[in-house]
Amino acid sequence: MSVVHIQKTANPGDICSLLERVNPKIDADHVFIKPNIVLPAKPSSGVITDPALVKGLIEYLRRRGIGRITIGEAPALLVDAEEAFRVSGYRKMAEECDVGLVNLKTEETVQVPWALGKLQIPKIMAGAYYINAAKLKTHRDTIVSLGIKNQKGLIKDGFKKLIHIGGLHMPLVDLAKVVRPNLTIIDGVVGLEGDGPSDSRQTVRSGVLIVSEDMVAADAVGCRVMGIDPHEVQHVQLAAEAGLGSIDPEVEGNQITEVMHAFKRANEQYKRMFRFTYWRNPYACCMCGTGVMEAVKTVATNPRSVVTCGPKLAYGVLLGGIDVISGREATIPEKHGKIICLGRCTKDFASRHGFVWVEGCPPQARDIAEGFRKL
Repeated sequence: MSVVHIQKTANPGDICSLLERVNPKIDADHVFIKPNIVLPAKPSSGVITDPALVKGLIEYLRRRGIGRITIGEAPALLVDAEEAFRVSGYRKMAEECDVGLVNLKTEETVQVPWALGKLQIPKIMAGAYYINAAKLKTHRDTIVSLGIKNQKGLIKDGFKKLIHIGGLHMPLVDLAKVVRPNLTIIDGVVGLEGDGPSDSRQTVRSGVLIVSEDMVAADAVGCRVMGIDPHEVQHVQLAAEAGLGSIDPEVEGNQITEVMHAFKRANEQYKRMFRFTYWRNPYACCMCGTGVMEAVKTVATNPRSVVTCGPKLAYGVLLGGIDVISGREATIPEKHGKIICLGRCTKDFASRHGFVWVEGCPPQARDIAEGFRKL
């Protein structure tokens, strides 16, 4: 029976004392830690794994006599890793703790077979004890973002696109079949609800740490802590069905009822502001959606865009209607205004129906803003 350990706490650094009780078997002299640093965000945002948790984890590992510790992450598409490390506080923390902090987008890789052909995974993980240090948050494309989802940050941008094109859930499970952590930690001291990971700053002080040697079990408990049935989360259910872990594990420490908060879930169909609608698609990269929001900011803050595009965008948002579509297998909304299509996946769809199309994978915000002007 898989066991998940829960601790109610307001201090991410308490992971050190929690692990003293869990006492995981670490049979390697190198530990590789994969936190969630998807964007340049502060620890208080709820978007990233708190560096204070990883600092507490490092303290625990030092006590265990581990000499070599490496932290690694490949942030989201188009995100500068060094900026993410700086803003999040990871660069400063890694220097203070004298541990390596590497950008997995540029690290040397090794090739392994997986369901979609050949996968490149970081060579630095080879032979290491691997700790997946995820965040407790909801997600607009996958309902939740926990341990299984956090592993997407192990791979380079091209493979991330493959995962999105494949509809996220099953490719995430295929990735979990190839790369399985020795230990999964979920930082829920400050969680994130709503339209995560980038459009939401709706934090929840859920005050919980979750630890398990079974990643699926940790995710299942994380779901329940957020008031979400893990059987509803396709990648968690599929991972359990594939024998990768337990969806109904034993719980030790605090019980789920002591730490549960009903998190607000993302709207899985669309994000809407007046008559401006961004339609969500499981086959679309979330960075298309992020680009839309950045494009709106570009129009609002750039003097030239305010003049050439601002009135059209304002009319579309308030009166005429603008519908933004991205991703493979796109469809035309039943009731819609003017349609703009984003990214490589929608090129043929846009051409077939005569819609404005913005190239890129993902498109740049400035090009999306130019697309608004063409409507």
